[in-house]
Amino acid sequence: MNHPRLYYHYRTLLLLNLFYFVMPVYRTVFSLKHPPPPLPSLPLIEGSLIVILQFYFLNY
Repeated sequence: MNHPRLYYHYRTLLLLNLFYFVMPVYRTVFSLKHPPPPLPSLPLIEGSLIVILQFYFLNY
């Protein structure tokens, strides 16, 4: 059976993955115009948040 809630979760996972792939490109373009951000551990935090959110949505 096709559960709409599971469909919404997969769509949210797709949006999160797109956000996670688009953000480094946006950050590199932004850092070319501006000085680099003071937090070098930001991609690590974002990656861990994405992994935690994916496990939460898949186990919901």
